[in-house]
Amino acid sequence: MVKYNLGLIFVILILCSTFVVAESFDISTQVLLDEINIDQEAKFLLIIKNNLFNSQDYRLTFGDIGLWQSYTTEPLSDYFSGINGVNGGDSFTTKIILKPISEIGLGFHNVVINVEEVSSKKIQSIRLPIYIKSINPNDQEYFPQITTNIQFPNEIVPRENNIIRIDPRENNIIRIALLNKNRKDLTNVEVRLESGIIKKILSTSIEPLSKQILEVQMEIDPLHPPEFDTLYSTVIIEGYTFKPDPIRFEIIDYSGEYKLTENVIKGFLKTTSKRVYTNDGNMPRSQIIKIETSLLSDVFESSDPSPNQIIKENDKRYRVWNVQLAPGGVFNLELYNSYRSIFYLLLISVISYYLYLKLKSPIVITKETKNIEMREGGISEVKVLLSLKNISHVPIERITIIDKVPNIANVTSEYDVGTLRPSKIMKHAHKGSTIVQWDVEELDAHEDRLIVYRIKSRLTILGKFSLPLAMVKFHTKSGKLHKVFSNRLVIGKS
Repeated sequence: MVKYNLGLIFVILILCSTFVVAESFDISTQVLLDEINIDQEAKFLLIIKNNLFNSQDYRLTFGDIGLWQSYTTEPLSDYFSGINGVNGGDSFTTKIILKPISEIGLGFHNVVINVEEVSSKKIQSIRLPIYIKSINPNDQEYFPQITTNIQFPNEIVPRENNIIRIDPRENNIIRIALLNKNRKDLTNVEVRLESGIIKKILSTSIEPLSKQILEVQMEIDPLHPPEFDTLYSTVIIEGYTFKPDPIRFEIIDYSGEYKLTENVIKGFLKTTSKRVYTNDGNMPRSQIIKIETSLLSDVFESSDPSPNQIIKENDKRYRVWNVQLAPGGVFNLELYNSYRSIFYLLLISVISYYLYLKLKSPIVITKETKNIEMREGGISEVKVLLSLKNISHVPIERITIIDKVPNIANVTSEYDVGTLRPSKIMKHAHKGSTIVQWDVEELDAHEDRLIVYRIKSRLTILGKFSLPLAMVKFHTKSGKLHKVFSNRLVIGKS
């Protein structure tokens, strides 16, 4: 049992030591072309194996490169931007391309490739042996010799730090000028352009000692956000590769104030301003929209949407909207200025006044009492005054005034001098009250008429009693009968 436990412990220690010794990543190479002439390129495949469980990023560097004209990867981004996001347990393969200088010398040469794991800073290196062969001097002048010049015709001047500045709203074209410097006809020329926003492969041919110009549309979205990028170019001719210097460029930020378009619609006592604010830049932008107003204007003005706040600046009032728009975003604002409410209020007032004038009675009658005589602590005699007035602008004819006297009193036969005497005095058949009637032939416009009569109680009236409403009857010119009533009177004390 003891031997078994010792053996188990020994196995566990071996496994633990294995995990400790194991590297987090492995690198290896595969030869594609390692024996070349001085005008050719050596090519290898570099394989990186991620031994961890999570994804990792790697960076490549070259050592011993003094004898090499160019050294890069395919694609170029693996070298310049790094190899990113290799999942745990996966392998990643990139192509290594090396071109020697003409003075390198024949024989074997080594190039060291260093691979760094970004998270741990661990570095592993591997050597690439390359054999340089001699070439026939008689064939030297027929090897491709080409000069490449790449231009951005629409770049913004001046440059900053030798970085080309590009406005994505423009028609951006890359112009590639290729000069064939020897007498060989180049029938199969391939030009590769690669950056974060452009990947193009062009094919052309160039006659001996002549120039060929190629143009490529960059096709940048006008709303592309500002960023820095690098354009890598490669010219491939019959297996020979030429790599001009990379070109750094910048997509500029051209964002500014929101673009405003306004449509004003005028209606009856109302104006509507439809405003559209557009962020036509290539960056998200916040902006404060202020529109002047006043306390009086607030009565007539409104908006959709409502302002976020109302502020005062330099003794002026402003309605304020806080707006944030993405590139290409729009903010719709409608402003209303309406005087219709005042118009409708005035219209209703005019109509009401017209109806009042139209419907009100042209005759007004009021009833009051004077000279109340007392006897034995009660009311014995009262003078009644009926005031009649024509408040219209035209005369009124055939007017009848009717008043009633309660059955506890009688109308006396005494009348003041100049007052209109009743045309009829009669008893009500059922109620016993006295009905007094006056007839007026005509009442001129704005004329007043006062009718006075006295009533005398049959018995002394203690407390208080009421006198009925007096009534006026007349006909309009159209023949319509109108009746107007006076106020009711209460005489006496409780």
